[in-house]
Amino acid sequence: TVGYGTDGAIGVLRGAGIRRALVDVSGDCCALGAPPATPGGWMVQIAGTSREVHLRDAAHATSSDAKATVRLGPLSVAGHIMDPAGGTPIETDQQVTVIASTAIAADALSTGALVLGRAPDGVRAIFTPQ
Repeated sequence: TVGYGTDGAIGVLRGAGIRRALVDVSGDCCALGAPPATPGGWMVQIAGTSREVHLRDAAHATSSDAKATVRLGPLSVAGHIMDPAGGTPIETDQQVTVIASTAIAADALSTGALVLGRAPDGVRAIFTPQ
């Protein structure tokens, strides 16, 4: 997953002694430390919105079914995120962003929250229209 690879990149940077970095893969980000001029963290815009969040030693991921789609016939297009309960693509006009301590957690939790239509208990999720 994107989250797994992003966490791996952060691990390589840490191993090389780098204390400040921002890794961005397709809009999902993981921050190591904070930039010198912004001790609160890296300012990152949530994909498809004007909302911004600050990341410091944290990651954010956004899940949406609007960008990656599958054409099922001449008139039918479905998103790529499946509802495990019915085995069919979810239908939503929302996207979900989650901030977590690791990129893999943010990635998994944002997709889970999108499928559920709500954030799991204890997870801070930002729902926005696609």
